[in-house]
Amino acid sequence: MERLFNEWETNVTRFDRDGEALLAAHMDDALVGIGGLTLDPVLTRALRLRRFYVRPSFRGHGIGRRLAEALLETPRRAGRAVMVNAARGSAPFWEALGFVSDRRDGHTHVFPCPRPTYHPDSIPGKFSRILR
Repeated sequence: MERLFNEWETNVTRFDRDGEALLAAHMDDALVGIGGLTLDPVLTRALRLRRFYVRPSFRGHGIGRRLAEALLETPRRAGRAVMVNAARGSAPFWEALGFVSDRRDGHTHVFPCPRPTYHPDSIPGKFSRILR
């Protein structure tokens, strides 16, 4: 969390560009988890999930899953891939969410979000969505 705070204070990472987000999970008055999406520094149109933390005493209760799913909703609808650098031991968590191992371009996993395409034989004025 200290790294997130330092990057915020120095304007290195503000989560305020198009497609970026910073979400927090609270229980009662306590901050129990936080995670953000930023533009990927290497891959055009991709996002990188970063600064994802859940307090140790709150792990294993679905908070991280709900936080990650909320962060992935917008890129999923926009057809934007999401990259993550899985911390040691966290690969099963990310893979259960649909991320696949991919060690290219400075990340460990990718959540592929293909853009929806439309069938060319659709009746004019009506569209059928086909996800690839």
